[in-house]
Amino acid sequence: MDWSRTKTIFIVVFSILNIFLMSLYVDRYNESIGLQSTLEGSASIEDQLTADSITVPRLTNLPSSVAYVSGTVHNFSLEEMNALENVSATSQTQGVLEGVLREPVAVTDEMSLEAIAQEHAYQGEEYKMWSTDPETKTALLFQQVNERSVYHNSRAYILVRWNDNNEVTSFTQTYLENLEDYNEERSLITYMSAIEVLYNRSLLLPQSEVTEVSLGYSTLAQLGETQVFSPTWAVKVQLADGTMEEYFVNAIDSRILDIPIDAVESEDTEE
Repeated sequence: MDWSRTKTIFIVVFSILNIFLMSLYVDRYNESIGLQSTLEGSASIEDQLTADSITVPRLTNLPSSVAYVSGTVHNFSLEEMNALENVSATSQTQGVLEGVLREPVAVTDEMSLEAIAQEHAYQGEEYKMWSTDPETKTALLFQQVNERSVYHNSRAYILVRWNDNNEVTSFTQTYLENLEDYNEERSLITYMSAIEVLYNRSLLLPQSEVTEVSLGYSTLAQLGETQVFSPTWAVKVQLADGTMEEYFVNAIDSRILDIPIDAVESEDTEE
């Protein structure tokens, strides 16, 4: 028997059990709050948002249930790095690939930052653009599983850099392998319920605009090389002064998650 793997499985199972029990408590709490609001004749969340001039996109065809996902850290082999096109790649830190383009590639209407990263990185087609920062000349892509992003995970991203000539020059990459559904699907709160959670916590200010809502994954448990991810709503908000904010709400138990959105960028700087 592989005792190390068995122990890891037990720890993951108990972690998920704790989350399950917490979700039951939150569900009961939310039901009581909802009943109280109904009895008090409170306005619907849509009416409250309208009264505060907060705009929210209308989404359709969203899943009502999704499973947890598990995966393991991938360590890049010399063969994999040498196979990358137009890239001089090294891996001084385990699981982290540093790639320098031998010939910088210009960003054009036909060749976007995302397309360049997907073409030159390891398994690049599994990553999608999340954000760009013209000030630091960097772009951040998240690895996808089930066509959904793994949010701000230091083991599932590509950070692309470009120069003053608008040419991509290098990138940092990490990758998760063996990504698969973990256990059965769980019922999700709706994206409007996630919006309501943020609104009730005064995180959605008057005159703001919810520019994007997406369903992805955030880290639930990290046990050595193995990680488990929980379905998560990501909400991007533009404030009245133009400032952009990101919020994350666990799509199973309604918790607002404190995901360190600069973790990937700071790790890149340290290295």
